[in-house]
Amino acid sequence: MVHRGGLRGGWLRALGVGLAVALVAALLPDTAHAEGVFTVTGVPVDVTADTAAAAREQALLEGQRKAAQILLRRLTLKQDQSNLPVLSDSQLVEAVQGIEVESEKISTVRYLGQLTVRFQPDAIRNLLRTAGVRYAETVSKPLVVVPVYRSGDTLMLWDETNPWLAAWGANVEKGGLVPLIVPFGDLTDMAAITGEEAADGNVAKLAALAQRYHATDTLVVVATASSDPPAVDIAASRYGPAQQERTDILRVTGTPGETEESLLARAVTEVRAQVEESWKQENILRFDEAQMLSVTVPLRDLPEWLDVRKKLGEIVFVRSIEIVSLSKKEAVVGLHYIGDVGQLKLALAQKDLDL
Repeated sequence: MVHRGGLRGGWLRALGVGLAVALVAALLPDTAHAEGVFTVTGVPVDVTADTAAAAREQALLEGQRKAAQILLRRLTLKQDQSNLPVLSDSQLVEAVQGIEVESEKISTVRYLGQLTVRFQPDAIRNLLRTAGVRYAETVSKPLVVVPVYRSGDTLMLWDETNPWLAAWGANVEKGGLVPLIVPFGDLTDMAAITGEEAADGNVAKLAALAQRYHATDTLVVVATASSDPPAVDIAASRYGPAQQERTDILRVTGTPGETEESLLARAVTEVRAQVEESWKQENILRFDEAQMLSVTVPLRDLPEWLDVRKKLGEIVFVRSIEIVSLSKKEAVVGLHYIGDVGQLKLALAQKDLDL
């Protein structure tokens, strides 16, 4: 049973070919949904050439190549990135959907700017599949980061002197498959949860904090600094209704003469990379595992069905949808999907559909 807040398994009855084909075509993954995943923003370019025009032309080309590599790394596991394809000029032309100049400065021989590059999803998918590189593209619901800093026996969270909260506020980047939200740290946040409650994993209070930021999941990151040798130990725990609680442990070691600000900034980057890697591991597309599940969708009205159908069409694991029956109270559909049912359930949850 699928609904906003389930999937009842069963055997799909036989369908006429004409009916199945007509509905499958209407329910392919939504390109508007895919656009955010396949868009790379803030790509820096800095090129000097004989003329301003030549510098700009070269910068735009280099920016597209740089954006393509950022995107391919975004979608793939770290262990597979040595096998990423290098795009030829013709492949780049086919893959790039559009370029937007965010900012630019031009002199007589130099071009300095930042670009947004949008890619054709199917072109990137084909490149990765041809190269035999596994990838994921399911976007997680936003995670609200709760940065707790352990100093002696004290657990700091919303304190103005919490350097870990400041590091997250200054170093969270856009892009990636797991959007992160850093709270304001205002009086409302202070009243919602304390550092001790966050470190103890108070699920009710964490859920309330997430709700304030229109999210459902939180990432509690407890950092403990040491001076001999300089390092920071981090326990990152994800809480939310769609996934089982999990905690990742890592240590980031300082370099000689490195400031605390620099060390914590690197720690933010390491945590973010580990969160992304864990998410991709769970959501790798397995095209060799095709399955079918018959589900019942309880309905209140037609607009609700249209909303559910749209969400199903945006889930990359769902390869096609067949409608068996449709009434005022429910729809019975067959979901043809890839991967295992756990992956399907997780992907559905990102669209507020429960399995």
